[in-house]
Formats: sequence, C-alpha cells, structure tokens
Amino acid sequence: MIAAEIRNHAIYDKVLDSTAGIATVIKTMDTYTLWWVTQWVDWRKARIAENGDLVNAAHFRAFKDWVRLNGVKATAGMGGGTVPQTPE
Repeated sequence: MIAAEIRNHAIYDKVLDSTAGIATVIKTMDTYTLWWVTQWVDWRKARIAENGDLVNAAHFRAFKDWVRLNGVKATAGMGGGTVPQTPE
C-alpha cells in the first residue's frame, strides 16, 4: 500500500468511528431538519476552508477521490439497504 492509500484508509476508519450511529439519526430527519443540519455543516466547512491549508486541501481532495474510486460510501451503507451502526 502506498502512503496516500494508508492515510486515506486511516481517515476513513476515524470518520466511521466518529460518525457511528449518526446515519440512523439522519434517516429519521424530515426535509426541514436535514436542510438546517446542512446549513451547520456548510458553515463549519467554510470556517475550516478559511484556514487555507493547501496540504490539508490536497489531502481532502485525495480522500474524496479515494472514497469515490473504492466505493466506500456503499460499504458504509449509503445507497440502500441497512445502515451499519458501527464501523466494520
């Protein structure tokens, strides 16, 4: 495994651990509540982006590409079926 692959997998494991159970909560939310949550998420992402850390930005782009290329959203339960409560 190359360094980026190891880094991305470690980030993925951390993200799964940090968000365990949140998908179940999200699935119970109505449209208004989901919209409000996305406002908070967008606000937080903008605050992080204000730091302008180019290395972090590059790592984030690489992580998003890794997620897409490896189909890990589906593995995490996005796209149908049941939603795991804890990381696998």
